[in-house]
Amino acid sequence: MNCISFCGTIEHSASERISSVVMQWLGTSRVDVKERMFGFELSYQDSSVDFYCYEATVLLGVDPFFLIEGVMEQVSVDPVEKLAGLVRLAAAEGLECILDYTPVDSDGSPTGAEMTITPEQVQRARLGLDRARRPVAWGSRLWGAFDFRPR
Repeated sequence: MNCISFCGTIEHSASERISSVVMQWLGTSRVDVKERMFGFELSYQDSSVDFYCYEATVLLGVDPFFLIEGVMEQVSVDPVEKLAGLVRLAAAEGLECILDYTPVDSDGSPTGAEMTITPEQVQRARLGLDRARRPVAWGSRLWGAFDFRPR
């Protein structure tokens, strides 16, 4: 899997906490941080990662959250493990982060099934409790647990 497209959410928190997690995950402080009229956004782009995170506009009574989207291509590490690292770092800061990812070709067209990484899956994988890829029903869609081993 050389290229994946990803999107997800991260629990609303102080923008400094989220930017700290993202900078630590990317391994750089060169993340573009902007305060907008209706919230906060982060963006980062290099030859292998295109990342964008912004505060979602929500209806009254809905807990605020941030949306995450991006693409990773030709990264030196397993891209699924890299995404799991973001979920792990967010959890260490007490933030819930859930990411969906899909392998894509060079044109951005999906080449495989969409999968989800949750904090629970990362924790189970870290403990060695859930190493096999198996489908999990969640709502009306079919989601799968991930496996760190290359296919």
